[in-house]
Amino acid sequence: MNKYFEICEKKVRLRDGSVHSVTGKPEAYAVSSKISEQDELTAVCIDAEIQTQAPAFGYQKAFADRNGVEIDLKLSEGYPFVSIYQHKEWWIRPAFGTVFSEIPEQSQLVIFKRPEDYLVFLAVSGKENRADLVGWEKGLRLTLSSNCAGKRKMQDVALICGAGKDPYAVTEEAVKWALKLSGKNLKLRREKEFPEILRKLGWCSWDSLGQSVNMDAVVDKVKELKEKEVPVQWVLIDDGWSDSEGQMLKSFEADPVKFPGGIKETVSMLKEAYKMKYVGVWQAIKGYWNGILPGSQAEKENAAFLTTYPNGEITVKPQADAVFGFWNQWHAFLKNAGVDFIKVDSQSSFSIMTQGTVSYGEAAKAVHTGLEASADLHFNGNLINCMGMAPEDIWNRQSAALSRNSDDYTPMVPGSFMEHALQNAYDSVYHGCFYWGDWDMVWSEHEDVEQSILLRVISGGPLYISDGLGKTDPEKLWPVIFNDGTIIRCQDVGRPTLDCLTAGNVMKEKPLKIYNKYGDHIYVAAFLDRSSLKAVKDEILLKDLPGTENGKEWYVYDHKKKAVDKYDGFTYEIKPGEANLYQLIPATGKFTMVGLINKYISNGAAEEKRVGDDICIWEMKADGDFRFIAEEDGVKVTSSTGKVNLIREGKLCTVKNVKAGEVLGFNGLVGAGRTETMRAIFGADKKESG
Repeated sequence: MNKYFEICEKKVRLRDGSVHSVTGKPEAYAVSSKISEQDELTAVCIDAEIQTQAPAFGYQKAFADRNGVEIDLKLSEGYPFVSIYQHKEWWIRPAFGTVFSEIPEQSQLVIFKRPEDYLVFLAVSGKENRADLVGWEKGLRLTLSSNCAGKRKMQDVALICGAGKDPYAVTEEAVKWALKLSGKNLKLRREKEFPEILRKLGWCSWDSLGQSVNMDAVVDKVKELKEKEVPVQWVLIDDGWSDSEGQMLKSFEADPVKFPGGIKETVSMLKEAYKMKYVGVWQAIKGYWNGILPGSQAEKENAAFLTTYPNGEITVKPQADAVFGFWNQWHAFLKNAGVDFIKVDSQSSFSIMTQGTVSYGEAAKAVHTGLEASADLHFNGNLINCMGMAPEDIWNRQSAALSRNSDDYTPMVPGSFMEHALQNAYDSVYHGCFYWGDWDMVWSEHEDVEQSILLRVISGGPLYISDGLGKTDPEKLWPVIFNDGTIIRCQDVGRPTLDCLTAGNVMKEKPLKIYNKYGDHIYVAAFLDRSSLKAVKDEILLKDLPGTENGKEWYVYDHKKKAVDKYDGFTYEIKPGEANLYQLIPATGKFTMVGLINKYISNGAAEEKRVGDDICIWEMKADGDFRFIAEEDGVKVTSSTGKVNLIREGKLCTVKNVKAGEVLGFNGLVGAGRTETMRAIFGADKKESG
């Protein structure tokens, strides 16, 4: 027994459906579970084998392709938990509870809240097999599955567990160690660059046009966005553009009825007539939802890369070179048509199609290696991975930086925001270790628009609208973007505050709080669903925000009330259907920047050039009102424009109507005979001495 669990019983499940206990019975089935330890982490590596029976050339028993090995782990006692589990073939979501039996099947991450710390269990998808967790009467059941019929040996890293006061740090360290133990040379999310194109505001056709997308409708919407001066920088032509029949791909071209001039004509028009900087298209991992149409141009021209699977579908072979060959052909065609990026959907359906034939790890690695090599070659890695949250996909992408973080947002379905917010906030605890999260598209005209926009702001991911014709409200977007369409993004992934992590009543009885950061400022977004019966009082505590345990003094800025307080615990009230944003700001001496208060991520809209005990310089990155906190009276503000409209209310100071590019100096740095110093700081002049 190690300090986290005791192994009680080991079982094997055979392909005939029978289950056999192997505890103390090594003669027929050998199942070893090697325990390794590193710091506060413990790893379980499973090595299971079914012995050959005489005659050796006769029928042999083999593991079932699902749950071939089961190991019961006994825990000392139960605690409140959150489990991130695969609830659909391609999506994950959270579950909450207090007893082991409430932990659902196919759980990938289980976090228990103990009195003094958090206990973390991470299932690992290894080289060939995937592990899953499920609750049983006295703890967790660890299962190992290959997805491949006839396997008589299963060997892989299956579980990492550990404990600590910061469950997010423990989870990330567990992922890091699991990757090392399984020999996977993959980067964590924080080591990956966010895709360049998706740093800009975009428009996607899906939630407005669906599969009825066509050239005229796309052009009409882009024309409207230009007329409204909404700085959308990219368009994604989603599902429905492809040349298909019976949900199968016919050719690499666009549907000739919807896009009569082909995809190239549409892209050219968007870029040349409407100055759209980037255009992307949707694709499906199998070519289309049901693969490639037999006898079609797509099949004939790519026959060397394709195969027919047991379910009758034709698509790429589960080999990296074949996968690359297919996507390289299609992506070269799209690149020549002017396409700049891609979204590839239905990714976890590949494991369903290959069930019984290829192991989870082998198929997923081949598919993602080939796809990403082509995306890197043709689109510089500007790829949105979608419907790919099965663990075998999450653990086997080779270079991808961005992946959808939840099930589809369905703004046309009343009351759907709560489930969407819950999935994204909690899925990010697990998924965010690997990828920047795409929290899906949004409507800028909707009853939940403020909640939806703020959810994307706090996500750290992209922001793109899917408004129909005549349905865009630019005023809802400006607090999130610069004039050139660049999103003012947080710099990490949004995750629940710790008091919400294992609370099963969030969004209804207790606000869901999600936190993120920009620089050394912490942002907390609070949400209460409109179905909640009454307003709720809640608090924000530093102990619930990992990374704030540094002894600093903090201010709290309430973006809705436009008010600031010195942090000494913070209580607020939120009404049903509301979304509130709070900015925690570390005190930095005589002057502490809040930022441009017409932008949600306020300090992301002003650049701090120099800070000292007596001087500060801030350069504005957008128009608006700049706010800061002055600890002393007598502050003097000068501007590179020569005009300053300063309003002071106690310690809170506001410079009204600043402009992008304007430089503000405090205590007389700008002007007052010190203009040369300012110019030297910003590089306008070369400083000769001093």
